Amino acid sequence: MYVLAKAQWNEPYPIDPTRGGGKGQAWNIGGNPLEYGFFTPALEGLPGSSIRVTNVNSTLPGGHAFGIESPTGNDDGGYASFSFVFGDSFRMKTDVEFSFDLTVSGSPARSIRVTRDDVNAALGITDGMVSSAADMASVLNHVLVGQGIESVTASGSLITLNVDSTMYPNMGYRSFIGITNVVDNIGNPPDINFVDIDITLPSASIDHYIDVVESMSRKVIAGASVLGALSKRIEMQTEFADTLMASIDRGVGRLVDADMNEASVRLKAIQTRQQLAIHSLSIANSNAENLMQLFR
Repeated sequence: MYVLAKAQWNEPYPIDPTRGGGKGQAWNIGGNPLEYGFFTPALEGLPGSSIRVTNVNSTLPGGHAFGIESPTGNDDGGYASFSFVFGDSFRMKTDVEFSFDLTVSGSPARSIRVTRDDVNAALGITDGMVSSAADMASVLNHVLVGQGIESVTASGSLITLNVDSTMYPNMGYRSFIGITNVVDNIGNPPDINFVDIDITLPSASIDHYIDVVESMSRKVIAGASVLGALSKRIEMQTEFADTLMASIDRGVGRLVDADMNEASVRLKAIQTRQQLAIHSLSIANSNAENLMQLFR
């Protein structure tokens, strides 16, 4: 804000609201040909400036002086603010983001990026839904920490950004907020259906149709890229599962072989023990007298 004084034009005489040079300028306010104001470009480099009009003298009837004698209001240039109207609610889907360039009081433009994670963190949710101007203000407060914005407030559907005066103490013309280059990574959705394209219609716009088809083509390519990436991941997981199953089969086979070897050794030991017992009984039966002598 850098309007320092403005006056209502109520005279029947034309006025040329051309801009002056030097320390001040005068022009129409908001394009209204009946209202003009005085502005200062603050060329001195000081943190603030002001314009004051005093001792107005006029020889016109009634002492009129093109409205300067009774200005409709004075606006002392303070700290800048930036306002915009919140539209419809929206949901930040996975991998969707938007960005904008922020300039505060002459500082270099900084790119601010807003993602689904930022929305969820600012609002304490998990679905990425921005339902109101208050939600949008909370999201901007979250991503603009340390960026020269003192606060982002919401009143109804109006969202306002305010300069951080501790970081940027300059006032008046030297205090401003600029937001430019607002873009997202999905582009504008087509406003017509592909089957509705008809170049024979008088109102048909070939350039618009081309833009729509190119937008659809980009979305198809992006979708195909996602499907290709998913297919590659599935292929990698399949190969991993096959390798894992083969390793498990080999491991189980080794365990079975080890168990069979152990069982075979035990069986042979039992068979040897049985054979020795049978052989001992055979000897005992064939030489009973000799055994009886051992116990006499």
